[in-house]
Amino acid sequence: MLHDNKSWFIAADFDEADWIIECPAFIKICEEYDIPAYLERSRSGKGGHVGIFFEEPYEAFRSRKIMTALLQLEDAKNEAFVSAVTFWEISLKFGLGKLELSGATPNDLPGLALKAGFSLLPLLPEEAAMYHSLEASWHKDPFGRMLMKQAIHNKLTLLSKDSIYSPLSVRGLKDNMVGTKKAINKCH
Repeated sequence: MLHDNKSWFIAADFDEADWIIECPAFIKICEEYDIPAYLERSRSGKGGHVGIFFEEPYEAFRSRKIMTALLQLEDAKNEAFVSAVTFWEISLKFGLGKLELSGATPNDLPGLALKAGFSLLPLLPEEAAMYHSLEASWHKDPFGRMLMKQAIHNKLTLLSKDSIYSPLSVRGLKDNMVGTKKAINKCH
């Protein structure tokens, strides 16, 4: 750790009996997000460390959030969802000509999400009705606001590249992936 609470790298320590399976699974998750990750066997030979190195010193609290989110993705017990709100936003932008999709249409996306192992999260009427109660006047994107409210209502962690979500963490939003895109770019 550098004096300004930044570091050049972060590592995950795997010491359980199944470390030999968990380390490659974690590295595969990193590869899916284009994050180079490197495995080092511990001195005892009974564990491993997976390191992620940054191009320049990076804020430690952000790198811990990224590592936590990647570990959650690697944990097969965690279910990953794609919200109906996401499909709605993509379809709207596609219809307005503001978004191009290569090799797919918005109609294909729910099926593709299921094939990729995601569960679909419907927008429930009570969630839509609670939209007004979200204390996030600083966030003007109605789709982002609905995703926040839906994550809070369902006690889910919102994974996003958008750092604008972080002020809500004190109001119930779990935002482990805030700032991820920026950090991923620094990993290359």
